Amino acid sequence: MGKKLTAEKQRDILEAGIAVFADGGFHTASMAAIARQAGISVGVLYRYYSGKEDLFHACLRHSLS
Repeated sequence: MGKKLTAEKQRDILEAGIAVFADGGFHTASMAAIARQAGISVGVLYRYYSGKEDLFHACLRHSLS
């Protein structure tokens, strides 16, 4: 298995998710668009989040903290 993402890269993913969700809403956001904005592959994104809803919840927790 690949190396674990740094805290900075994890934060980049959440910030990318927030931006993509804010731009078009939950239903039009895609894991591919979030991965592209974060500069990672979709496969890496799915290694850490089971799906769009899981990532959305993580983005909410991040934005509230």
